[in-house]
Amino acid sequence: MGIAKRGHKLLTKAIEKTIPPLYSQEKVKDPIVRVKFFSPYSSWTWYVTEGQLTEEGDWRFFGLIDGHEVEWGYFMLSELEKVEVKVFGYMLPAVERDCYSSPRPISETEGGKKKGIKAEPQPVDEIPEPQQKTVPQRQTMLFAKEETNDQQT
Repeated sequence: MGIAKRGHKLLTKAIEKTIPPLYSQEKVKDPIVRVKFFSPYSSWTWYVTEGQLTEEGDWRFFGLIDGHEVEWGYFMLSELEKVEVKVFGYMLPAVERDCYSSPRPISETEGGKKKGIKAEPQPVDEIPEPQQKTVPQRQTMLFAKEETNDQQT
């Protein structure tokens, strides 16, 4: 029987810096998910909205947990790191970090939708500036063609 290791850290220093402290979003109706953990071997997902380092050196998180039920709660990084599952004779880490997830309101996550959390409108001064994106030439041509069609009608 072999033991496999996770190919990445569940929590990096860069992600740690983005997580608001516990209780800082209590009044926010649609808090931002900073990191998403999931189990590829079950339907469980943990959406972190707050967290902080404990005196023992572990991270205590608060967020939405989509497991047997969808509910808000606390969980520890060490608990997520310890869970293993046996697959084809190998012990594998049962929880992974979604490396492709980016910060977004909880209402935009699958767990948030199951829980019925509605999007909160953001005040105008808090809406982030759009980042400059390069539009591929093909899309530019489509827009130009649409403008030409509008002028003809």
